[in-house]
Amino acid sequence: MSFWDDFNDSASQLADKIISGNITTEELVQDSDCLSLMRDDNPHIIEFLKQPDVYRRLIQLSLYPEIKDIPYKDQYTLAHRANEVLTFRLDSFQAAIIDDEDSLRTIFDYINRRENEPQTHLVVSFFAKIIQTLYNVNAEKIVEYMKDHEFLQTLVSQLRYSALSELLNNLMFNSPPTSHEDFRDLLISSNFGLLLLNELISTNDPAAARNISNVWNDIVKSLREGVYNLSVGEDVLLNQLTAPNVVSKLLVTVLDENSSINTVIHMLDVLIVLTERDYDLGLPSIDLNQQTVDDRLRISQTEQDFVVEEVVAPFLGKILLLVQRFVVVEDASDIVVSVLRLAENLLNTSSPARRHVLRDGLIEGNFHEIFALVQAVPTWSIVTHSVSMMTGYLLHAAPSENNALVEFVFAEDGLNLLALILIALDEFLTPEVKHDEDLLNVFAARTFWFRLAERIETATEHCRNAEAVRKAIAASPEALHWSKFVSEHLKPYISANREDQDDNNTTLSSLPCNLSVDEVEIELSSDNTKTSFYDDKNNGNPTIEVCTPTGSEPDVSPKINDLSLGEKTAAPQTINMNGPPNVTRREVAPKKKVLLMGKSGAGKTSMRSIIFANYISRDCYHLGPTLEIEHAHVRFLGNIVLLWDCGGQETFMENYMTSQRDQIFKNVQVLIYVFDVESTEIEKDSRNYSGCLEALLQNSPQAKVFCLVHKMDLVQEDKRNSVFEGLVSKINEITRETALRHQIPAYVQCYRSSIWDETLYKAWSAIVYQLVPNVNVMEHKLKQFAEIMDADEVLLLEKATFLVVSRITRREYEDDHRFEKVSNIIKQFKLSCSRMGAQFECIHIKNSDFSAFIDTFTSNTYIMSICDGNVSAAAVAMNIKSARKHFQNLDASST
Repeated sequence: MSFWDDFNDSASQLADKIISGNITTEELVQDSDCLSLMRDDNPHIIEFLKQPDVYRRLIQLSLYPEIKDIPYKDQYTLAHRANEVLTFRLDSFQAAIIDDEDSLRTIFDYINRRENEPQTHLVVSFFAKIIQTLYNVNAEKIVEYMKDHEFLQTLVSQLRYSALSELLNNLMFNSPPTSHEDFRDLLISSNFGLLLLNELISTNDPAAARNISNVWNDIVKSLREGVYNLSVGEDVLLNQLTAPNVVSKLLVTVLDENSSINTVIHMLDVLIVLTERDYDLGLPSIDLNQQTVDDRLRISQTEQDFVVEEVVAPFLGKILLLVQRFVVVEDASDIVVSVLRLAENLLNTSSPARRHVLRDGLIEGNFHEIFALVQAVPTWSIVTHSVSMMTGYLLHAAPSENNALVEFVFAEDGLNLLALILIALDEFLTPEVKHDEDLLNVFAARTFWFRLAERIETATEHCRNAEAVRKAIAASPEALHWSKFVSEHLKPYISANREDQDDNNTTLSSLPCNLSVDEVEIELSSDNTKTSFYDDKNNGNPTIEVCTPTGSEPDVSPKINDLSLGEKTAAPQTINMNGPPNVTRREVAPKKKVLLMGKSGAGKTSMRSIIFANYISRDCYHLGPTLEIEHAHVRFLGNIVLLWDCGGQETFMENYMTSQRDQIFKNVQVLIYVFDVESTEIEKDSRNYSGCLEALLQNSPQAKVFCLVHKMDLVQEDKRNSVFEGLVSKINEITRETALRHQIPAYVQCYRSSIWDETLYKAWSAIVYQLVPNVNVMEHKLKQFAEIMDADEVLLLEKATFLVVSRITRREYEDDHRFEKVSNIIKQFKLSCSRMGAQFECIHIKNSDFSAFIDTFTSNTYIMSICDGNVSAAAVAMNIKSARKHFQNLDASST
């Protein structure tokens, strides 16, 4: 008998039991063929399920499981299977439930259970699936029931369960289009904005506050996208969520000294989203990015678009004072960061109408004290980045008659920024001043102030307020000192910094807040003796001594947290403090250089942040555009990879192809070019790709080239293959033409990608595979290991990114995307553990068919082994332990 004959036989046996009535509801859901019969629309099982006693019992099993005296691991097995049956889409089956008033009451009453009958997250997720399924079958009737029984109010009060926040989003945006309006009308009639606000104010549960703010923010972003991108006109629900009375009450609670830290953090998150203006092309950030004043486009903004800003802007001073209030409070650093992000949004406005209000707020909020905070803690990168951005927004503010914000930056009774910079940098430019503090702080502070000075100098030429900036500098009492500083120090700094980007990285203050980077790699050279910052041989210029102990091999500069204090036993290396902050390094193997390029808004920084900085997809909304080039040192298999994220604005692309061509495209190992599948500028994208490829072939002909067709989730599923293949054909054609033109062979590998599914991991796994130095040896050893283990499949996962770096498969599997799914799932699990303050060492998943083991392997990898379901867990653990030392040696040889 074949496999399929056996299957048909068991399914028919179940059908016979159903026909004879010789089966209970519990026996039905536990039968492995139950869902198969439902999938085949078997009339007997459908009629059986439509019996009131049957579906009422299914509801009872799913939402009110009887777990007493049941082993822990089996307590919810029956509930899960009952829920699968209830939510399997069979319209006639679910329609029978909807028509039964008692059954609906039983389902909806679950969410009203008393406090002495607490719900579990798992069963709440079962409840959410049932509601979603019934809603998809008959939205009108379910919404009517929700309205009559005040379901929405109850649901919001229970948002401590993430499954319910996901249910809200799904009902609003992921249901059939014909049903959206029904639920939207329910939200509007319930005044959803006030509903969320009151619950956010009253809750003391951190999880509830987080979920409420996430729901609020997600709905606002989606509705705004509809208003601006789809031109749906004014949106009543959006107006409720951004109403002046709602925003005012948020502000009052945030500023109330009695509000809890948790409440303030999540209310600030909401205010940040409400004050974002992503669809306004007249913002200072746009002027800052484009660095041009010609023919700027701007979406027409109505007064309604400025309602939130009009309410919040007068409170800027009080908002900034929160920094001084919370900077000394333990565990309140998130509030400081959120306050600064909110202030950024307020200053990043295209309306000149509130320039005086904002200026008065900066004075009231002691904006200059924020600079003192930077001076005190210059390595707090997210703060230095925020302060730098706010300064840029003031310089590039919407033009007005008297340019009040520009005047504030330079006036003696304002920020007096020229004096702040000159005073801060004076100690670094004066050889007599010695620095006994932490060298990292010295480096970070000096770099921040130089970059701020560079921002001012750039604004005198490339800014819509360039003339006003020049006049304000000329009128400043520091004008002569500033002119001398610019010519003698700032211009040489800028020039030297752009000559060698490998050694002169983007400042700590301008990096995205959560990226893990090794920007400063210095080994201190003193123990009991004072470190000398001066060297007579260096003509009095300040230097930092960096020494290697006698008899030891020079090492690659260690990470920041590996700073060591050893005896001064060798001749020092030096860092010139008057030039760019470079360490004169020993001869070491060059870092692998990866270019990440593509048009502005293509999603480059988002994918980089998810892979290397542990972002989750929805956090990418908060990432701003990349200005010029951001250099991130990321660790992969213990090696440092220098990832250049190149801003895609047109002005920057032109510079890459001309003045910066050699320094950008020299010594490149990999070029990753990102195409936005939504782009309407196909010819411009093709031209930019061709230019980048040409420069790469001339400067790094051996480099690997990858093209990612990104945001594929936005293409209809049935059209994705044709759209992708069309773009790949175009890319291959451009690649061939460029290679022929320069008589240099070129080969490009193309992958589709999206930050919302596993395709991102598939693409990046293929890319980083090219960076593994001894991959053939590793795969050979891994194959031997798999054979010894008699494993069906073995994966080697990089520890930080969970990308698959090597794999051995000894049997066929149907799912070609399984590796990427594993990477995605395990990384999300690791992040969940981290948020709870825990770390996982190993995972073991077992059923009758297979056993999956995930364990730490070497210092840079995890290993995953898929074996027969009967294999001994202890035997697998022992084999992994035995192999670990052999692979550790192999791993070490690659670093």
